[in-house]
Amino acid sequence: MPDGHYDLIVIGTGPGGASLAQRLAQSGKRILVLERGGYLPRSEKNWDSKTVFVDGAYQADETWFNRHGDTFSPALHY
Repeated sequence: MPDGHYDLIVIGTGPGGASLAQRLAQSGKRILVLERGGYLPRSEKNWDSKTVFVDGAYQADETWFNRHGDTFSPALHY
C-alpha cells in the first residue's frame, strides 16, 4: 500500500493466520499478511500425503518454549 498503513497485520499463514485473514477479508480493513518462508512450488512430493505426514519431509525442525520454559516441538510444516 502506498502509505504503508494497515488496519490489521496477520503474522503467519498457518491454520490460525490463514483462517483469520480469510475471515477478515470481507471487513473492508486494510490487511497485511506476513510469512517468513518463501513460496514452495507445487511438486509430486509436496502433494503426496505419505511424504508430508508419514515421512515428515516438510516438518520444521524447531524447538519452542512454553511460558514455563519447557520445550516442545510445534509440529509445523513448511
